[in-house]
Amino acid sequence: MSFSGEVKRELADIVPEGRHCQIAELAAIYALAGDRMGEFADDMLANAGEIPILRTENAILQRKFFTLYEKAFMMGEVGNSRRQMSAGGSVAEAFFRAVRHPMLLKRECCRRSFLRGAFLAAGSISDPKKHYHYEIVCPDGGTAARVREVLTGFGLDAKTVRRKQSEVVYLKEGDQIVYAVGEMGASKALLELENVRIYHELRGMVNRQVNCDVANARKSAEMSARQVKDIEFIREHMGLSGLPVSLQDMARVRLEYPDATLQELGDLLEPKIGKSGVNHRLRRLGEIAADLRKKEEKEAPGDREEVT
Repeated sequence: MSFSGEVKRELADIVPEGRHCQIAELAAIYALAGDRMGEFADDMLANAGEIPILRTENAILQRKFFTLYEKAFMMGEVGNSRRQMSAGGSVAEAFFRAVRHPMLLKRECCRRSFLRGAFLAAGSISDPKKHYHYEIVCPDGGTAARVREVLTGFGLDAKTVRRKQSEVVYLKEGDQIVYAVGEMGASKALLELENVRIYHELRGMVNRQVNCDVANARKSAEMSARQVKDIEFIREHMGLSGLPVSLQDMARVRLEYPDATLQELGDLLEPKIGKSGVNHRLRRLGEIAADLRKKEEKEAPGDREEVT
């Protein structure tokens, strides 16, 4: 089973205790998978049957819908008949009035239930081991606006995009998807998401550290090669004996240990010096080599004229 399927199976087993939350979840399921989309019209109430119809073959969704429907609008059995919770008219009419009530999503618990129902009806979430993507496909702009409003109400940066004949509300950030799954009540999926996200973060941190170490090693190798080249240039054009004793020692140690770090070079000197001292001496040798190169460049044109 896909990760998305596992999440839905877990959500299908959650039945809120409060009737207001049951109605909120029913409203979301019917808005996204009912036989009539969008606003509930007056003629719908007049022609309503005893049971609202879902346009889905998803057995899990159907079972969840009618479990909630029974708990919210059917009080149980009296003799051989069922008591119906309706102030007048059919139970279906009571249902349609309830799910479009203006105070439907006033409570935070009801907004959680609504989000759970919307995801069950038309949501999906990608395998977090591959990438992060959470979406709910809505049949119209009004439903999408409502779903997005619920998500943003939880502080999530939900966005909407048009896809064929549908409006898709989606999240892309891993931490926000984790939060949304938690708000829906999928605790097992939440734990798995957190584990995967932590793994990705640790792997990313390790990769960044490895890349940093590789970059530093490359930089150190290039710097060491340049220092050795400078010292060899000095030795060929003026000799190391013309340098101050401290620079002679530094040049000798660097030539002998081209792969040593600054700290290791400092420990090889007598007396030992710190990294800043080593860096200062090597930089001074580089400046001397640069001056010698400039001097050679100035003398080069005259030499070529004599040869000609």
